[in-house]
Amino acid sequence: MDYYAGIDVSLEQSSVCVVDSSGKITRETKVASAPEALSRHFAELGFPVVRIGLEAGPLSQWLRDGLIRAGFEVVLLETRHVKAALSAMTVKTDRKDARGIAQLLRMGWFRPVHAKSADAQAVRALLVGRKLLQAKLRDVEFSIRGILRGYGLKVGEVSRGRFEARIRDLVEGHDMLAPVIGAMLKARAALWAEFTRLHREMLKISRADPVCRRLTSVPGVGALVALTYRSAVDDPGRFSRSRTVGAYFGLTPGKYQSGETDRDGGITRVGDTMVRTALYEAAPIVLTRASRFSALKAWAIGVAKRRGMKRAKVALARKLATVLHRMWVLRRRFPVAAPYGALAYIYSSSPVKAIVGTVSIRDILKLPVEQIWTEFEATAFIERPLFDKYFEGLDYGYALVFDDVKSFTRPLPLQELREKFGFWTAPTEWSGLIVSASSAAGLLG
Repeated sequence: MDYYAGIDVSLEQSSVCVVDSSGKITRETKVASAPEALSRHFAELGFPVVRIGLEAGPLSQWLRDGLIRAGFEVVLLETRHVKAALSAMTVKTDRKDARGIAQLLRMGWFRPVHAKSADAQAVRALLVGRKLLQAKLRDVEFSIRGILRGYGLKVGEVSRGRFEARIRDLVEGHDMLAPVIGAMLKARAALWAEFTRLHREMLKISRADPVCRRLTSVPGVGALVALTYRSAVDDPGRFSRSRTVGAYFGLTPGKYQSGETDRDGGITRVGDTMVRTALYEAAPIVLTRASRFSALKAWAIGVAKRRGMKRAKVALARKLATVLHRMWVLRRRFPVAAPYGALAYIYSSSPVKAIVGTVSIRDILKLPVEQIWTEFEATAFIERPLFDKYFEGLDYGYALVFDDVKSFTRPLPLQELREKFGFWTAPTEWSGLIVSASSAAGLLG
């Protein structure tokens, strides 16, 4: 007979309930909220437990990792689903919650939550700490302004670097204000120093990570947005389709339909609030501040004209979630529109691994995939199986027409570029055309 265990986690002691495959309760108890204590408890039951379930929470990841190391199969349950399933109970206790979780495991009525990797957890801790210091720093500055305003002292617009000097000028000669504001300025200086330290660490991690460097090629996406998104997604393979990522972060509209009632609501706002906020804050940068034009910006401007700027920001945030995931999966940078006549460098892939020449882009054609092969088979220098694999699942593709093909007298190897520039990855956009070694040889004659 199979046995299932549900754990309702609390800070000091967790309620544990074990049920068999028929739903009969076989064991109920309270155990210390520590992996060692829980592992020892399940090992001493006298029968094997098929699956252990915990509701996702602050301690759940730590307990899960410990139980998995002890050899148990453990799943984290989605909090909203557990709450909805147990909402029919008129009396809520930790003991009954553990019973409900065990029954959900037995019946399979649950959705497992992704357990973040150790690296993603560490980055998340850094981002949370940085955000907290930033919020407290802002609170101190606003409080200083509010206190001074009560005395008729207006700070006005001032840069962060000149903030302290401006405040000291205003409180000079005030016997009561000077020591109070002085203490708050010291606290602000300490917060600013620690915030700066964490911010630099965040930038360092983002610049060293190839995925983040690729994501920051999108207009409006900086180091903070890229690292926040990367740490939240953690494993892009857990999303079968890129378009579902926006829904995962609560950026899709809710819906209520019952009988004759059918209405659409605002976005669901489920999932990671930090990622949703980062994507939403990146959207207006793409719309208003990004100087580089792109198809993404053109699409967002079209939405703004039809539905207004507010809806366009939300739609663009959702689109960014999809685009970033697709770039991550395909290991590509954001495509940059190339003007006709632009110079492109030819990078020959393995085994050459070097920049071997340049071309001038005469035209960029969007055509059906089969038409691309028919028109350019003789001059594309690519075999049909590789062509089909590249365009798999697509109806349309892009063909670049070249002029003025030039070959370097000495190729620039990948290793030499890395030694000179610190890091360098094979290009995947117009400004650095990547082709196979055989294609490069044919293209350059």
